[in-house]
Amino acid sequence: MKSTIFFFMFLLSTSIYASYNSIHLVITQDDMNKYRQKAESYDFSNSQIVIQGERQPIKKLATRGQTSIRAPRRSFSVKLEEKITLNNLANGKVEQFKTKDFKLVNMWEDNGYVTAQLGYNFFREFDLYKTRTTYAEVFINDVSQGLYLVVDNPEVYAKKEVNAECFVRRGYKKSFDIKFPKVEEDSEKYTDCEEAFKWSMNPSKYLKGEELYNHLSKVMNLKAYYKWLMINTLLESGDYSDEVYFYAVKDFYSPTYLYFEIMAWDPDDIFQKPHLSIQNILRSKRLKQTLLMSLEIHLERLIDRDAVLYAKFAGDLIKFLETEATDELIDKLIQDTRNKIDPYLGNDRIKEMSKLDRLDESIKETGYTTEYVENLLSQYAKRIKARKQNLLIKARNILK
Repeated sequence: MKSTIFFFMFLLSTSIYASYNSIHLVITQDDMNKYRQKAESYDFSNSQIVIQGERQPIKKLATRGQTSIRAPRRSFSVKLEEKITLNNLANGKVEQFKTKDFKLVNMWEDNGYVTAQLGYNFFREFDLYKTRTTYAEVFINDVSQGLYLVVDNPEVYAKKEVNAECFVRRGYKKSFDIKFPKVEEDSEKYTDCEEAFKWSMNPSKYLKGEELYNHLSKVMNLKAYYKWLMINTLLESGDYSDEVYFYAVKDFYSPTYLYFEIMAWDPDDIFQKPHLSIQNILRSKRLKQTLLMSLEIHLERLIDRDAVLYAKFAGDLIKFLETEATDELIDKLIQDTRNKIDPYLGNDRIKEMSKLDRLDESIKETGYTTEYVENLLSQYAKRIKARKQNLLIKARNILK
């Protein structure tokens, strides 16, 4: 028995270290001199990528991000002519996936480089995140830039895998960005998408109770949207309103109208207080009482104030926390995150570059150490389980 366990642990350890990735970007000296001069997006020219010794030209390389565009280590968008192969650790096994359109996320404000990955693990577990993420040490002209999170472009999934009619990123308040179709390419389809999305986010004020619930269920996967909200609530995601995509399909169940599915995105604000927007500040008292983490969006405010929608949410939340988000699952997802980052812990180059990030003052001199990351994940596990129990008490009281 002991030998079997030892053999299993040996295989797991071997798999973990086999999941290491390195990505080498080759950039001209002119671009090197220019791209750090301003905190804004920059398009590179004549750049190349080297993976496992194979070099190929890059179709498009650009810096990206909002607040992270100011970071010493920039994030990048990468588009290639041909797919590259990356390693990914999933369920204790190394799998390889091919991609030619991805983001290199610098994790500038990602505590321990594990916070967003843990969020992605939760959303993927419940089929709310559809594409893949993995870690990679990134080099520019053979100089390490530290650890990055490689994130497959979700637009490719929506377009290629599910043949979506349109793909929308929601913003704050009532704003949104239609990623495709482009208005100049198909104005009619663009308008259909625009109107359908507005109708799903802002239904008629005359709809209430079961009628409102049925309407929302007809225009979007409301069960999936509820679960997305539940996970954001469980993980205390303070600024999630714009971290979601909606992709519309027409199928057997909705052959004549657009029906929106949900895809989580960029969960880098978990374990945070609610976003300090005007909408949330004006409802600060209610935010201490509600099961939701934010009331910035009209749809969330509808769910919060409509008795039927809120009761259904509370009931679904209880079932989710009791039967799906078990303590065993929480431990598993924490361990999966630990295993995934393991090949990079103790890497002196990565540790040194992490000192350029927004770190806790206590580790400014050391950067992210193995001990720090392990302690952080242990704290996260305890925090999620405690949050779960508090939410169960609150939700049960609502249904009394």
